[in-house]
Amino acid sequence: NTLSNGALDAATLTTFLTATTGKVVTVYDKVGTNHVTQGTDGNRPSVTANAIGTSYGMTFVRGSNTILTSGSSITQIQPYSLVGIARQVDATSDQGIMGIDDGGFNGALISYTTAPNFRLYSGLSFDQSETTNTMHAVQGVFAGISSVNRVDSSETTGNAGVQALVAYNISIGASGPGSQFSSHIIMENGYFAGTISSGDRASLNTNMHAAYGSW
Repeated sequence: NTLSNGALDAATLTTFLTATTGKVVTVYDKVGTNHVTQGTDGNRPSVTANAIGTSYGMTFVRGSNTILTSGSSITQIQPYSLVGIARQVDATSDQGIMGIDDGGFNGALISYTTAPNFRLYSGLSFDQSETTNTMHAVQGVFAGISSVNRVDSSETTGNAGVQALVAYNISIGASGPGSQFSSHIIMENGYFAGTISSGDRASLNTNMHAAYGSW
């Protein structure tokens, strides 16, 4: 349920759920072509109140293989970009946050590693440190040796590999179908078929933080 401005009607959702655990069935793509969904109730992420401030998020549980996947696929050579806002809940293993992949690590993904780091992977691992059990905004530009891994206001340039996306579906809450399921609270994810410039990365980071208040 949404308000007239497109925002989630949190008050109505809270009243509707009361003591019931809400599940996420579908997250609708703003472009309208790559909605992510889950048809099996036991594999759906739960609706989480106060994930950031009073904002709702989605809780994925690795042991329950919770995952949302798109019904249509993406084919794209580099450069391309993946972004998200997420906080890991279980720091005991490497876990996928978002992937456009076939489950065999042949595409691209953003994942959490136990170092702890946020990792970009598209044939090679490219890490950026993060603070454990903390919500972060992540922007990953996949462009071979000119890849950019940005976590909040800190970014580095390195090599994430050069793998193309070859008719791969989007996965949220895992690296891909059947691989590196996640215990994370995820607020949002996005895909862009190109490079996000330095100025736009800074603006995007600011906007991703501002969307959920001060955090």
